[in-house]
Amino acid sequence: MLKINNLIIALFLFLVSCSPNQQVTPTAPFKEINYTLLGTEYEGRFVVISPEYKNDREALQFVINKLCKFAEYCAIHFWDNEKYAVKSVMDMTVESKNARVAFYTKDKALGENLEIYK
Repeated sequence: MLKINNLIIALFLFLVSCSPNQQVTPTAPFKEINYTLLGTEYEGRFVVISPEYKNDREALQFVINKLCKFAEYCAIHFWDNEKYAVKSVMDMTVESKNARVAFYTKDKALGENLEIYK
């Protein structure tokens, strides 16, 4: 019975390792970062992050995964200074738009895009 169980486990592990949809899990998971979600509007999110993470793609991806993981459509505006951040697209000025440090979009037909500005 023990040999059968070991065989079943080995077969299962083999099949999982050959799966085309396998996701690689990092050996050292990214440390959770703090962010402030100022507002949401339709599929848009307005987020302030610490300045130390403004160029850190992995840190931005952490926030993206938290806010957009299951969404078919999603957009996130990132700022590193709450002074320029807004809670709605209607509140966005040229100054606040230019102060963004990153912008993320996700569309089920077009895919995902993360632009880091600074």
